[in-house]
Amino acid sequence: MRLTRDNIGVQFAPTHSAVLYRFTFPATDQAHIVLNSVHNIAGDIAKMMFPQHTKPIATQLTLSEDGRSLSGHGDYTGGFSGPYRLQFHAEFDRAPRAYGTWRGEQIQAGERSLISDGKGERQHMGAFKRLEHALEKNLIDLFNEPSFLVPQLFHYPGRPDLSAKWLKRITSERFTPTGYPGDDDSGAMSSYYIWAKLGLFSNAGQDIYYLNGPGFDRVTVRRPGHAPLRISRSGPGLYVADVKLDGKALQRSWLRHAELQAATTLEFSMSETPTRWAQQAAPPPSMP
Repeated sequence: MRLTRDNIGVQFAPTHSAVLYRFTFPATDQAHIVLNSVHNIAGDIAKMMFPQHTKPIATQLTLSEDGRSLSGHGDYTGGFSGPYRLQFHAEFDRAPRAYGTWRGEQIQAGERSLISDGKGERQHMGAFKRLEHALEKNLIDLFNEPSFLVPQLFHYPGRPDLSAKWLKRITSERFTPTGYPGDDDSGAMSSYYIWAKLGLFSNAGQDIYYLNGPGFDRVTVRRPGHAPLRISRSGPGLYVADVKLDGKALQRSWLRHAELQAATTLEFSMSETPTRWAQQAAPPPSMP
């Protein structure tokens, strides 16, 4: 069948306890999909007929890392039965250019997950929100070696801007001309500071480097057996707006060691305000 007003093709196959839909939208460069997980027809009927018995709806949804599937559920009331939970899963033939969640008129760009508490209040539960809470409340000892990589975790949910923000705060507040946190521990603390200021941070145990933006305009890293690596930055601010590796634009916020070893220049363009650079890119690999 076809929805003639918007020219959307629809196919569906109902079963006893589920239904499969396939929607084909007209080709365009300006497509938007909005999923309102709290809306349901049975609930609308209940509001009209029994408003005193209508309960808030609790829902939860999550967008996959590659942006091509969306899953969740809703706990609904209304209709001719008691409360029930409806599971849903959607798959897209391509990843979106941008995504987010909303609360009222406020859009949370780049957020992959959302939960409604069933009281009409939506709470954004992205991984980076919980991590920021832990950092704001000093719940993590950042200067114990197992915690060195904590600020880099923001790269995985697609928020490299927050890694840059926290590295700047950590190195500004805790590393001073008179010393650094604790003792140097055979070079651990001093190397932490150097990596942070180089603009790339190594992951001990993996062959990847996180890109956060350098603290110096120009840095030359001499590498025995290889050509020097020249790192540069242009523009004010602590947020990365663009990265070029050997003159080629890089859209992700991490590098493999082989890529870095083969390169001779790493250029950062910086911004005074957070950007969306690398937020839609694939996250760093979780395994070697």
